[in-house]
Amino acid sequence: MAGRRKGRGRLSSIDQLPSEAAPFVVAAIKALNDNNRTQEAIRDELNNHLLGIEGCKPISGSAFNRYSLNLAVQGERMLRAREVASIFAERMDENPDGDIGLLIGETLKTLIYDVIIDSTLEGESPSIKMLGSAAKAVKELELARGANLRAAKLKQDNFIDDTADKVAGIAEEQGLSGERIAQMRREILGVKKAG
Repeated sequence: MAGRRKGRGRLSSIDQLPSEAAPFVVAAIKALNDNNRTQEAIRDELNNHLLGIEGCKPISGSAFNRYSLNLAVQGERMLRAREVASIFAERMDENPDGDIGLLIGETLKTLIYDVIIDSTLEGESPSIKMLGSAAKAVKELELARGANLRAAKLKQDNFIDDTADKVAGIAEEQGLSGERIAQMRREILGVKKAG
């Protein structure tokens, strides 16, 4: 397990354990996630296993507590990210004609977040390059979404104008006055266009 972490920051005593200790650390993490036993009992079990590995020192209560708190925080973040992705997936199923760009953008943001969190859980600090790439990707998604929203608004405005023109044409054929046509545009379509 030693040497897995890259970047700034001091390795925890658990991160510094040799690779032979990895199965016992994984078992301790699973036990913490199961939440069936006390943290102290899990740490005692881990330390009993570490006694059988040459050069391993027992893990202190404070180090194990910091490690378990970090795991809990990271686990909560991942759970929230997955919940967001799940909500967007449901919305896509319920409303496939909705703002697909928004859903895809939010899903990609969640995936970027997961990649950064996964690298952190693997003991690696996200690099400046990774964070920069993630920020650039999110910015490009937002710019593309803004362009899509402007295009959709223009399309909607054109549809309203075309509809208003057709209604005005039919109204003229029916003999309505210009004043009545202008009133229809304002009241029915909300279009303030010269009659």
